[in-house]
Amino acid sequence: MGPFSDQQVLFSRNSLVISEAKLPLGKLDDLFRIDDLGAKFPDADGYNADDGNNGLQRMMTFTNQSNQKIKLTFVEKSSKQISFHKHMVCGRDESNSLERKTYHVRRTNDAPLDVTLMCREYLLTSRGGRPCISN
Repeated sequence: MGPFSDQQVLFSRNSLVISEAKLPLGKLDDLFRIDDLGAKFPDADGYNADDGNNGLQRMMTFTNQSNQKIKLTFVEKSSKQISFHKHMVCGRDESNSLERKTYHVRRTNDAPLDVTLMCREYLLTSRGGRPCISN
């Protein structure tokens, strides 16, 4: 989540939206669990992740929902970890990190630009045969 030229961008592992900078999207803590950002913010320009199974990667691509020819490519330039929490939830490992990442972004037919975004990555593993123990 962060500024994108004179707009703002918000993305999850499945989707991305670009909206007016004035449109309040909400707090990152509340937004990171939304799967379909296009449905949540219908007035924003929506994109689908080309590979939604990988989470935050060094390179990510998104395709515009209304025009398949328009693509966004994010290439990570730098990353700084702000917080990281890991604990066990009923036999499952849960990790939650918050990072400030700078991406070089290319949009079809637009000049490339660099953006700095606040990124949250959440991972909850399977139990893998472990008993239900919380700490």
